[in-house]
Amino acid sequence: MTPQETCPRKRRERRLMRNHKKLRRRESAYRLGGRVILLFLMVLLLPQCSSIMPGNPVYAEAVYPDVADSHWAASYIERLTERGWLSGHPDGTFRPENPLTYGEFIKMLVLAQGGKDPGQSFAPESHWALPYYLKGEVLGYIHEGRISHKALPHPISRRDMMVMASKALEQGPIPGHQQLRETLWDISPHDPDEYAMVLGLYRGIITGYPDGTFRPEGGLTRAEATAVVDRLVQAKKEEVQKVPELPREESIFPLEDFIRNKEELPLLKDVKYVWIQEKDPYQYERMRNAWGTEGFRVFPKDPARVVVLVQDHRVIRTSDALSTLYWVTGATPGSSLPAAEYIGYFTRTSDTMMLVPYPF
Repeated sequence: MTPQETCPRKRRERRLMRNHKKLRRRESAYRLGGRVILLFLMVLLLPQCSSIMPGNPVYAEAVYPDVADSHWAASYIERLTERGWLSGHPDGTFRPENPLTYGEFIKMLVLAQGGKDPGQSFAPESHWALPYYLKGEVLGYIHEGRISHKALPHPISRRDMMVMASKALEQGPIPGHQQLRETLWDISPHDPDEYAMVLGLYRGIITGYPDGTFRPEGGLTRAEATAVVDRLVQAKKEEVQKVPELPREESIFPLEDFIRNKEELPLLKDVKYVWIQEKDPYQYERMRNAWGTEGFRVFPKDPARVVVLVQDHRVIRTSDALSTLYWVTGATPGSSLPAAEYIGYFTRTSDTMMLVPYPF
């Protein structure tokens, strides 16, 4: 190769080296400038970022773009989101006007009552809310015979919503029960769910419509459900404690001295004694059931308690199967309450029955 050919080649190599060094210096400058800008942005945005750090709840308007600050349920949606009782859809929206499903309400109800989150079902063929449904059964909010797990993906009715919600409340006589029910013409006194719906009205958990209806078979929107659950939590906080157990009096008799038909009632086979308590620790609500039979409810309810009526030293039979829990009725469908002297209370694990004067 001649000297004339070598010189141009060396010049080109030197020129390429100089351009490469310039590019490297520019890259370093850009990299340093980018770091400075990034640091500046981090410092600038730190106060805004802190609102989504743990301990600083994310508010509904930040989480759900379709829930405006001015939306009537925005505060309810905020609180339930902060507590982890509900979530939005995969696209980040809440869709407040969408119909609420049984599964969505049951999840909120279980978590709002302090239940541990059971997580989603691992079985691919089952509904995602099935674990919450099963938890609700354990907590006593759901009865399989009344609300099936097959209903989970379907819109919930206002009736079924209040039936489940009422199970989470302390139940007792409702002041002005009949008058309150009559403010809404579509709640029948013979409806088996009448008490649950009127209790929801009395406790302020749900309201009727301006046209004077409750619409038991109507549905709820997702926004309306957040208001219901939030009010339910507030109502639980305001509940009065249960009546304390009263001290037993000294007047205790052998059961055979007071009850003459024990052998006719297998229910009494383990009861050996009775004692009379003049101060009644319970409350009562007198009403008629769906068949027109007059009866009364005993509050607070206790699944372990047996309730009987006593007249002329005999236990009176009643027609309702729930009489062993909290609902005592007349002897035949459509009849009135029988005359009695005492109401007797005992548990299946106790050998002593408490008698209180008959209040009706």
